[in-house]
Amino acid sequence: MTIRSILAIATVAMIASCQKKSNDTIDPSKVMVSISNPIGNQSFHNGDTLQVNAHVSYTSELHGYEVKVVDTSTGTILFDYEEHVHMDVFDVDKRWPVAVSAATNAVVTIVVSIDHNGETATKEVGVRLDP
Repeated sequence: MTIRSILAIATVAMIASCQKKSNDTIDPSKVMVSISNPIGNQSFHNGDTLQVNAHVSYTSELHGYEVKVVDTSTGTILFDYEEHVHMDVFDVDKRWPVAVSAATNAVVTIVVSIDHNGETATKEVGVRLDP
């Protein structure tokens, strides 16, 4: 088997793995994202670990998710993690060691990728970060 044949097979397999389980109309409002940790307005200090736990579900296979921690006053991304998944139900469990130089209001955001066309669903919770 040639390299070209192997690459063609791998490409077809990758495209097939990203196909949705159903042909239902995409409805981002039906993506359920339940953030259990952190809770709204929870405070963290340098050296603490901000743990992000969430449960995600939808009626069809999802494409992936991103977890971000963003400074709300500057827009600076303090933490960013992406994962490619092919499941209709999954849990998010990510940790970020808090390290800020000044008191910061931030938002923890989970962005769920529904498909390859850019459809997403978002859930967020505000937190306080202190040195």
